[in-house]
Amino acid sequence: MRRTLLLVNRKVKGGCGWTIFLKKDQARETEMEKDREAQKEAHAKHLSSRITHLHWTSK
Repeated sequence: MRRTLLLVNRKVKGGCGWTIFLKKDQARETEMEKDREAQKEAHAKHLSSRITHLHWTSK
């Protein structure tokens, strides 16, 4: 019984460290996602302005 308890305790302690590590990783990922979204938006705006420009020049 005691051996399993020790194993569980170790797992829980390790789990805490792991969640903190994961949280840090997730924060970094969300930052990257924000950057990507901003780039997409800028690209979309650029494309739409180019499309409208082409549209008006073709008329």
